[in-house]
Amino acid sequence: MPKGSSLAAIRRDLVRLRRLLTPEPAALFRLVSRPPDWLREEDVQSLHQCAEQFSLELRDTAALEEHIRLLQAEIDSKVAEHTNRSVLILTSVTVIALPITLISGLLGMNIGGLPFSSNAHGFWVVSPIAVLLTCVSAWLIARLTRG
Repeated sequence: MPKGSSLAAIRRDLVRLRRLLTPEPAALFRLVSRPPDWLREEDVQSLHQCAEQFSLELRDTAALEEHIRLLQAEIDSKVAEHTNRSVLILTSVTVIALPITLISGLLGMNIGGLPFSSNAHGFWVVSPIAVLLTCVSAWLIARLTRG
């Protein structure tokens, strides 16, 4: 499957080509409807067939352009979906790490009056709280992303 940028280049080329060639079948049909005297009958028939074929090719070009437009929209939606999923994962990791980061930041301050700073078992009291808050936030994120 071509990349989105190459599809865009193909589509631009098709649009330019179609704009350039769209008036030509009408000119050919006008020539066939009133051929000059020096043109033979088999040449007129050949021109008529060429004009019809040319019109069909232009219609096919327009259909191909529309198909490329749909492919580009599909590629864009897949890229957007992938980006949204990446942002969700990044946000989830940030929210899961938030309680541990907050508690370690508070306990890392060198000021008096922090809870459990004078307690000999203060670390063992705060650690389960941090783990519990982390588990709760991970559970909430998992529940919200599933539902």
